[in-house]
This record gives sequence, C-alpha cells and structure tokens, in this order.
Amino acid sequence: MVKSASGPPPGDPALALPTTLVGRDTDFSGVAAGPALLQRYVPKRADIRLTSVGTRLFAARKAAEPGQVDGRYGDTEHAWEAVRVPEGVGRSVYEYVVLAGLAYAAFDFAEDEDGVWWFLECNQSGQFGFVELETGQPISEAVALWLSQHKADRRVPQSQL
Repeated sequence: MVKSASGPPPGDPALALPTTLVGRDTDFSGVAAGPALLQRYVPKRADIRLTSVGTRLFAARKAAEPGQVDGRYGDTEHAWEAVRVPEGVGRSVYEYVVLAGLAYAAFDFAEDEDGVWWFLECNQSGQFGFVELETGQPISEAVALWLSQHKADRRVPQSQL
C-alpha cells in the first residue's frame, strides 16, 4: 500500500488522497526523492481508530468490506462501535505517546481475520468527532477536561513501563 505523506500544494483545490493498493512490480522511481508511506497490505475485517487523550484510551471499530484498502472511503453500511483495547495494544500505545511526548493522538489499526490489530499510523491531530458521534464515547469531554486542568495538574503519560 502507498499513502500520500502530504496533501495538495497550497492554492490547489482540495483533493482526496486515498491509500492505494499497489502491485509487487510497481515502479517507485517517481517517489524516490519525496516522502511516501509504504506499508504491507493487511487483508482486514475492520478498521480501528484508537484515540488517546492524556492517559485515557477510546477505541472504536468499523467492519470493512472484503478487499477494502482505505477505511475513509466507501460505505460499508456498518457504524463505528466502541470496543475494548487489547492489553498489549494499550501498553504499546501508552509507550508510544510517552516516547513522542504526546497528550493527544489518534491511532489507526487494521484488524485481520484473526482479530489481530495491525498498527498503521499515529495522527497527532487526527479527527475524533466522527467516532464520538457514532459511539457516544466522551472524547471531546476528555479533551476539554485535559485542557481545563491547571498546567501542573495535566496528566500526560510518564515513562513508567
């Protein structure tokens, strides 16, 4: 799979840049000098969005259509549903935000047929509204509470693992 690392140049019209499945014999010489995100294709049964706010985790799952590559495009006729975060994934996310010094992050995963969550990316300013609207998870409340705390009282994960 290949995903654009940036959007259109300034002044150009808005452009949707979906993740694209590429063949094994694809010529990548055209992107050799620029940023590109190349990932192994994971046949998935669902997309997972895990939102981390301070020390809180909110995970949601949306079933994918067979062969679907980019969960942002195409209607699966399934809604986002709140799900439990597997213990190992939670520890890894916690470690990631500690090492990166993040108070907020939106992680994307692909869930395979065996239920394994494959890490795709971490968005330091990723959207959460679409998940909150469908799941009822109090993500915006968690963001507001974190922001409203006195700076010394804000809980950003510390390296304790």
